[in-house]
Amino acid sequence: MSEECHVYMVRKADQEEWMAKAKEGEGIAIVCVRAAGQFMNDLSTKPLHCTCCEALFSPSNLPEAFIVLIPVKHDRDNFDVQAQGVCCICSRKDDKWILDNGPNRERPSIH
Repeated sequence: MSEECHVYMVRKADQEEWMAKAKEGEGIAIVCVRAAGQFMNDLSTKPLHCTCCEALFSPSNLPEAFIVLIPVKHDRDNFDVQAQGVCCICSRKDDKWILDNGPNRERPSIH
């Protein structure tokens, strides 16, 4: 994803809060929860790695966090969202470290 993005950290520890916001209809939460869910679905069909260290995810090694990238400029009804998984070791680091070691992108706006 090369365009400028808003970046959201979705951590497993905050899953209930994200789910509650999504159920209440909060748009960003809905998008982030769906993106993380799609990443988890994709685990069954292709090899996926931690965005920070390249650790391979598996049913016994699931992401503890996700970086969700939403383009700043997008069509409200049709836009690409990217979710990147963060392993249990890397997810122990603070958000800045994860973003510095995660996917490349232009000047993210962190949320």
